Amino acid sequence: MKFWRPEELKKFINLIPDDQVIFKTFYALAFFTGMRCGEMSALQWKDIDRILMEIDVRKSATYLNKEFIVTLPKTKNSIRRIRINRKLFSLLDYWREKQEDLFKKLNILHSDESYIFQYKDTPSSKDIFSRKIKYSVKTTIDVYGHLYPNKQKEMTDKLDDLF
Repeated sequence: MKFWRPEELKKFINLIPDDQVIFKTFYALAFFTGMRCGEMSALQWKDIDRILMEIDVRKSATYLNKEFIVTLPKTKNSIRRIRINRKLFSLLDYWREKQEDLFKKLNILHSDESYIFQYKDTPSSKDIFSRKIKYSVKTTIDVYGHLYPNKQKEMTDKLDDLF
């Protein structure tokens, strides 16, 4: 498996237009956490611990017969907490503000129950992200590194300096 370095992610993220924060956030989250696409699709704002700067991964989502289905993650070990760095936390906050503004314009209720990658009135699917970059999300996700649980604090601090 080939891994991107932080500077490669930065170049990739900078190619995404500023008005498409959802995509910048999605790919940064994938890179820095190693989360699966289904896990990220199932994330709700309530899954982010704003004090400890950690994400609770407790569910996964998929589309089946045009229906958004949330289930438990792939394995028991997939249920975990992931520490995130300050810059990723700031990017998530920025996306939340943009999402709230969009929801207000569309008269859609926004709360901690909202899905992080919800756009308009439905949660995003991996197909949306695949069309955006012209190849599968799996291909993109496969090149991202994973944070090792015992090194998360140290790594997130270092990544703040790189990204």
